[in-house]
Amino acid sequence: MSKLEFLQRYNLIVNYLRRGKASFNDISNYLDRESEIHDYNFSVSQRTFQRDIKEILSIYSIEIKCNKSSGLYEIAEDIEDFSNKSNRQLLEAVDLFSALNLTSNFNQLIQFSTRIVKGTEHILGLLHAIKNRQYVTFTYKKFYSDISQNRTVESLLIKEFKGRYYLIGFDIERNAIRTFGLERITELSIDKRKFKARTDFNAQNIFKNAYGIIAPPDAKVENIILKFNRNQGEYIKSYPFHNSQRIIREGKNSITFELSIYITEDFVFELMSHTGHFSITQPASLKNYFKKVYKESITNI
Repeated sequence: MSKLEFLQRYNLIVNYLRRGKASFNDISNYLDRESEIHDYNFSVSQRTFQRDIKEILSIYSIEIKCNKSSGLYEIAEDIEDFSNKSNRQLLEAVDLFSALNLTSNFNQLIQFSTRIVKGTEHILGLLHAIKNRQYVTFTYKKFYSDISQNRTVESLLIKEFKGRYYLIGFDIERNAIRTFGLERITELSIDKRKFKARTDFNAQNIFKNAYGIIAPPDAKVENIILKFNRNQGEYIKSYPFHNSQRIIREGKNSITFELSIYITEDFVFELMSHTGHFSITQPASLKNYFKKVYKESITNI
């Protein structure tokens, strides 16, 4: 069996258990049916299934437990917020890759964005450096500068935002944590030297209150209330700006949302893409900023 088939089977098991508890026989019968549909052999013995449980925990950090009294398997309760974790994206990626692998002439059935994501060739090396706490050196060129600079960085985290990938690292020369777009990195080299784990960096918290890739260290979290027309509001409801987002009012013609995040340039740009479909209730500073931007835009037309 190929590695892809193993991953496909792990995905099938996880997705089946996300629907609810199930016995081994239920899971086994489900895998048998999927084997017939896809013409693959996903069938497992009890012994193989136990190995799969260990692999799923290792790869996806999803713990599958068996209730001894009922004999039913389930995903551990503390993993139920999995939809908010990056590992969920790994499952989705394997789902997509599996679907494409099982479908001939898939380019006639599914169309991807024509935008080309650059810099992904660095991801594997950077992940190795992050895991082993190794310095990386590279040449970096900002979009607004013609000058390329050499950087030495403690590699800490890779973050994806809107199809672009970024390295979060501690810049040795600047003595501060910086963000680097992977598409602007060239001549990447992984140093054999290792650095000590940083006590002032928490990968889970650095972007906790951020919309995207900008998380100013001294920024204040703002309570924001936005009122969208019904049609656009349904889109915002299905694809939230942030995990703090909640609905505080829902009417026939509008939906009002509240969220608590930093007000940053990338969030403002996102809001502007919804111009004409929403109004700002609070804070007043955000409302006044938009008035200023719109006024300047009209003047420049």
